[in-house]
Amino acid sequence: MPLKKILCLRLTAVSVGNLSENQEKQRLLKKKYFNTKNQIIDEGTDLNQWFQTNIKDCIFNALSEFSDSGSGWALQTILSLEININKYEVGNGASSYIKLPEQIAKKQACINIKNNYDEACFAWSVVSALYPVDAHSDRTSSYPHYAAVLNVDGIEFPMTLPQIAKFEKNNDISVNVFGLEMDLKSKFSVVPVRLTKQKFEKHVNLLIIQNEYFPKINDFNPIPEDDEQEVEIKYHYCYIKDLSRLLSSQLSKKKCKNFSVIDV
Repeated sequence: MPLKKILCLRLTAVSVGNLSENQEKQRLLKKKYFNTKNQIIDEGTDLNQWFQTNIKDCIFNALSEFSDSGSGWALQTILSLEININKYEVGNGASSYIKLPEQIAKKQACINIKNNYDEACFAWSVVSALYPVDAHSDRTSSYPHYAAVLNVDGIEFPMTLPQIAKFEKNNDISVNVFGLEMDLKSKFSVVPVRLTKQKFEKHVNLLIIQNEYFPKINDFNPIPEDDEQEVEIKYHYCYIKDLSRLLSSQLSKKKCKNFSVIDV
């Protein structure tokens, strides 16, 4: 499938290096593999900046930490760098209310609108960002109706990722979308799903969540499910009112950031 028709891609890199160690007048050589974390890019991603931050810097930091760990091994040459690319999809749109995972809800970083009677969670989330309230922030009745304050001409709900660019153009509002991934310990990490090409004065960060999550064995494949058990995955948008709080556990100085976002 042509890349121009794929809205989001999931990438990871594997670097292979030759390490050397001098031992009793003898030089020993061995190969070492360094992997980056799974990353997501879309049509709005600055590829040069993304590669520098998420591939080059991560790999060289890992190499430096390994060399400085006192193991005695030092990098001699880099043999190869392999970029693995996989298609990444986030459903066919996000619709009615889904409860936030408890781990994410405890951060109190998101406003999750209970739009039980329509499929416009995207629009309600944007409205909650533009018209903040002090009480009952999860109720649609606390806000003006989205159709009265947003231009949704030509937009079909539930909102799909390809339609967001049109929404941005119609309203002069830029939108970033983030998602959640769950590991084998049922811990969630936040990943970028769709980053805007141009930031406007009015800017909104949204979180797209699912009704079901499945832990991953590795960065490529989820745990296989029983073929006889079909699970319908539904999606829902929430407004991220405090992105720093949402990402707090991922922004450790000792770890390479899971993704790079400039001026979000």
